[in-house]
Amino acid sequence: MKTRRLRQWRDAARLLDEAVAACGFGAGLRIAGAVRRAGRANAGLVELRVPGLPAPIALRAGTSDAATFVQIFLRGDLGFPLAPAPSVIVDGGANIGLSALCLHRRFPTARIVAVEFERSNFELLARNVAAYPQIEPVLAGLWPNDGWVAVADETAAKWATMPREDDGASPRSVRALSLTTLMAERALDRIDLLKLDIEGSEYELFDRLPPWLDAVGTLAIELHERLRPGASRRVVRALAGHLVGLQIQGEYLVCELGCAR
Repeated sequence: MKTRRLRQWRDAARLLDEAVAACGFGAGLRIAGAVRRAGRANAGLVELRVPGLPAPIALRAGTSDAATFVQIFLRGDLGFPLAPAPSVIVDGGANIGLSALCLHRRFPTARIVAVEFERSNFELLARNVAAYPQIEPVLAGLWPNDGWVAVADETAAKWATMPREDDGASPRSVRALSLTTLMAERALDRIDLLKLDIEGSEYELFDRLPPWLDAVGTLAIELHERLRPGASRRVVRALAGHLVGLQIQGEYLVCELGCAR
């Protein structure tokens, strides 16, 4: 019991330290308290405010939302340098909108298309970005071809839902979109930043050389080799002729591609 309590105090102190370092003392204190509440089960929705964003952000208590918030807003996984500032961002695997909101705070004039296929994630995504006309939520799964997908494992954590191809007959089915179709439907001729955190679906998305790579300036991708062995190799193979720069930021591989503005 003493060891457990010591670990809890240590985790709380680390959270407070990270929140204050990222957001200042007053805001950091409030954010740390809200994140701790969100880490407990049976607390419903927990709202918190982040400096630079006028509307509150809602997290589902007892889910992976709190950990995702810490990763993005406090540890700065999306803080990699981008020059010039992007005008068009596609957020693939947008979850509940935290990555889109973080990118909006950094690049307030950018158009952000936030794509999420898991319905409960999408519902909270739509709520969290409702105050920001620059962010467009899209209920769909990114896939190599157009069609339908569904959640592969309904018991998975909310940050780890993986799609599987589907026939579209189930009420749980959602639209599968290729990036080519997504760009055509939203009249995008290029994507300055493509962020992909799609829980192993990069295995399918990079099965063949994607035609849309020629229209991407920077790709920030989280690889899930543990979930889909061979996914990393497919991504590296596809990027071989396009890569002009590479860095690692948190869990993201940030790839500068050859599509210059």
